Amino acid sequence: MLMSQKKTRGSRRKSSGSSNISKVDLEELTEIKFSVCRKFMMRLEADKVDVSFYKNQSLMRNIPLTTGIGSAEVDRNSIEDIELAKTLLSSAAASYVAAIREVCEGIELPKNNFVNEPWPSHLYFEDVNGETQFELVELILKEVYRQPKFKKKLSWHS
Repeated sequence: MLMSQKKTRGSRRKSSGSSNISKVDLEELTEIKFSVCRKFMMRLEADKVDVSFYKNQSLMRNIPLTTGIGSAEVDRNSIEDIELAKTLLSSAAASYVAAIREVCEGIELPKNNFVNEPWPSHLYFEDVNGETQFELVELILKEVYRQPKFKKKLSWHS
């Protein structure tokens, strides 16, 4: 009778224990972002970085701060709990506007704001479409209007 032997197979690839993927730190990425656009600092929702980081970068570089509300934050298909989303977005909008206000009050704003709008910096919606939960958009706008106005310092250099 012939008996079959179970082969023992191990992975042919040896794990080196360290990844070959180089890691770039946030400050290095921000420096690259700044080298591309020196007129303002932009925080995208997809960055998944707290707005305080971008606020500090804007203050350090003496440039306005622009902050985005991502489509996933207001898209009805991306939201499981609308009441929780309202709470989180209200808080987020307040912190974004506070950061923008602090930057606007802490830097010399250029006479030309580079976006041809009456404000030096802004909170904007990255994408609004047919799936947008407009109740959340309205909530964010109300939070923006609820925040105190800032005192604008103008610089005559651009």
